Formats: sequence, structure tokens, C-alpha cells
Amino acid sequence: MEDPRCNLRNQVRHRLEDILFLVISAVISGANDWDEIADFGEEKLDWLRTFFPFENGTPCDTTLSRPWLDDTCVAPLCNGCKAHHHLCEAVAESTY
Repeated sequence: MEDPRCNLRNQVRHRLEDILFLVISAVISGANDWDEIADFGEEKLDWLRTFFPFENGTPCDTTLSRPWLDDTCVAPLCNGCKAHHHLCEAVAESTY
């Protein structure tokens, strides 16, 4: 998966795949906002690392929210796929 953030900044500490997996896993597990998602990541880091490297640990709540709010980042992944679009909307709505 191409990470559009790499075109915007030279340093990306957390891979997009890591962020997406963490957010989806946490929401499925009942997390309702970015703080709860960040807490889930800290508590489940060993489990998360069985799927993705999370080389710099888990991102904070602010870092987690950025790709979902950036039209060039997660939105293109949702185009043409209603299931993913609804997931994106559900995650975005959980932050308000």
C-alpha cells in the first residue's frame, strides 16, 4: 500500500498499515475515540506486533487521527468500496 504521507514529509514514524490495522482492531474491540484507540495500542502492542512491526511503538491519539482527516491519505483507499467507505465514516464519526 502506497503511503501518500511519504510524499509530503521526509519523516514518517508510523507506517500507514500499522495505523490502519491499529484503528480497525481497536474499533472492532469497542474503542470509541482516539484516546481509547491509543490506549488499546499500548495495551495490545505485543499482539499487534504479531501482524505488523510497529517499529516505533504505537502512535499517540493525535497521530492516529491524522490519516483519517487527510483527504489524500485514507479517503482514496475508500473510493469504489462501500464497505471500506462505511468503515472510514464510522471511525471518523467515533471521534466527534
